[in-house]
Amino acid sequence: MLRCPLRLVEQARLAAVEAAQAAVNTDDGANVAIANRLQATLVAVQGLCNDTILGANVIGTCIVTAALQELADAMLPNKILQCVKRYLRREA
Repeated sequence: MLRCPLRLVEQARLAAVEAAQAAVNTDDGANVAIANRLQATLVAVQGLCNDTILGANVIGTCIVTAALQELADAMLPNKILQCVKRYLRREA
């Protein structure tokens, strides 16, 4: 079944927030500069909207690729069946 692209965007955004939060949680705080950068990254990722997620190089590309793959998976069996039926009609 074809999923809504906005649902894919939301899932990607939540995964990015979870990854950033995990990085902040696992940091031991020994290096203050690293801890500050991790916290800034977390805040930046939490502020992302759907448009900025789709504009991000890696995340947006993965979302569009996944949506196109799902569309192809949904459409190709029907197209193949149409071709087979057309061939059988021509042969009859």
